[in-house]
Amino acid sequence: MRTVGISDGYLADAPDLLDFVVNEVGAAPIAGDQWPVAWDRFLKRGFDIIAGSLLLLVLSPVALILSVLVKLRSPGPVLFRQERVGQGRQLFTIYKFRTMAVGESTQTNESETGAQHASIPLHELRNKGVEAERITRIGGFMRRTGLDEIPQFLNVLLGNMSLVGPRPFTECESETFTGWQARRFELRPGITGLWQVSGRNDLSMDDLRRLDYLYVASWSVWWDVKIVWDTPRAMVRGFGAY
Repeated sequence: MRTVGISDGYLADAPDLLDFVVNEVGAAPIAGDQWPVAWDRFLKRGFDIIAGSLLLLVLSPVALILSVLVKLRSPGPVLFRQERVGQGRQLFTIYKFRTMAVGESTQTNESETGAQHASIPLHELRNKGVEAERITRIGGFMRRTGLDEIPQFLNVLLGNMSLVGPRPFTECESETFTGWQARRFELRPGITGLWQVSGRNDLSMDDLRRLDYLYVASWSVWWDVKIVWDTPRAMVRGFGAY
């Protein structure tokens, strides 16, 4: 497999991050402006449907147990719903297990991840104020392990998410993605991705922009399989969880 290149200049200011990704996840070729033809998209969607259905079936007992615990531990709905921006900048409703007490307009405060905070790790922004106090006990466990994202397999089967892809952001956050950064919208957002196995919330918004561009510009079926394979290890280690 060829080594990741940065000759296009888009990522030339982040060699350390690229070296980390190559070492941790595996190298992939930068594809420039030529990204997946119809056959590539068919393969990716087929992988999503087959692998997503199998994983949802395997995880269904865990999902049932978590649903009961969420309901017993805190009054309110089992699922958290929020609008996110997907492929082609189309809005869709994302599903997660609720991890916070009801009565808040959003489950996580992602409004402070603009340019003025672009270099600050996300967990430092999101652990401000009283948010930690609003997270339920079972919610904290689900966040650390990533189990709160199991309902997103429904998003995959519905066709508005992929197993692997760019991180799904809110409409407000997505307005800041312009130029080369907007290539992230060429693909469906993913349950997991380079951001998930490379640090999650230990990363800054600048890091996420670069990783999402790297993934879209370097996509291959093998890379999707590799990231899916590496994700459970990152979850068990609590890598970048908050």
